[in-house]
Amino acid sequence: MLEISRIRKHYDGQLLLDDISFSVGESETVCLLGPSGGGKSTLLRIIAGLEEMESGRVLWDGQDISDVPAHSRRFGLMFQDYALFPHMSVSQNIAFGLRMQNVETGEIQKRVAEALELVNMPRFGGRRVTDLSGGEQQRIALARALVARPRLLMLDEPLGALDRALREQLSADLWQVLDRMDIPVIYVTHDQQEAFAFADRMLILHDGRILQSGTPQEIYSRPVTPWLAEFMGHRNAINGEVVSLQPLQIQTECGLLECGRAFGQPAIGKKVTLVLPADAARVADRSKNLLRAQVCRAQFQGAGYSVEFRLANGQEMAFFFPEALPAGKQVTLSIRPQAILCYA
Repeated sequence: MLEISRIRKHYDGQLLLDDISFSVGESETVCLLGPSGGGKSTLLRIIAGLEEMESGRVLWDGQDISDVPAHSRRFGLMFQDYALFPHMSVSQNIAFGLRMQNVETGEIQKRVAEALELVNMPRFGGRRVTDLSGGEQQRIALARALVARPRLLMLDEPLGALDRALREQLSADLWQVLDRMDIPVIYVTHDQQEAFAFADRMLILHDGRILQSGTPQEIYSRPVTPWLAEFMGHRNAINGEVVSLQPLQIQTECGLLECGRAFGQPAIGKKVTLVLPADAARVADRSKNLLRAQVCRAQFQGAGYSVEFRLANGQEMAFFFPEALPAGKQVTLSIRPQAILCYA
């Protein structure tokens, strides 16, 4: 299907995309995830043919389409701001691209009706887009991207302009639409939960490069760098020094910790960073991996509590517990060795 090969792009004298290569398979949804301003939208525009690259290739089914104009690539692109025409009706907005392609009027009407049905808005064709809510405009923008029956669909932060409640509601609707379309999709977002919901495979774009590729489960549980661990929500980090390799043991300011997963090449005496996921701790008095801590506060988060602790060295960490712990209580935290991520 789609193959991206060694794309490079500078912006304002800075390297924005550096040797980007990946593929998207048939019916696969690939999420490009990374911080805002990292080049994700630029990469989409290059794939769509709306922006030039300095080097690299865009291939479809093995054929190089790098020089094929955007309107001939048959790729659908939905922009973050929707880019709807305020002076047109809903139907006119959806039909705009088909009219530019000189599609016959009867066929246009048929496809517009199908697209409106697909996004569950069959009776909205005559309305002006300025009369629609943000969520309704999002669906119309999606219908316009789908009406041309694209062979690849690209979505640029499609839920980014919506409030959280509406985003959660439309996320489920969008997933159902994409599932029915059964075409390859590139989904750009900076929101981890969105990527988890949609991705068959995630690509982490950072500093112009693809830092890691894998399923949402793989990247969440095994981020390859401390930066990515923090980006994925693992914000508890502590420095230490390797004192044993079999088992891997790290001496920290708060005690000796044994860990099961290492990235890089740990060696005796080497400085490392340990990342402790929020679900790695429990209150217990066991023989190893113990941290003495004082409860600072507990924040309710629906399914449980994020409990903040102050460790013996004054550092603060937060772990997830099913029940709140009283502020000021002195506790002993037991950290599961297999949950700890060690970065050499």
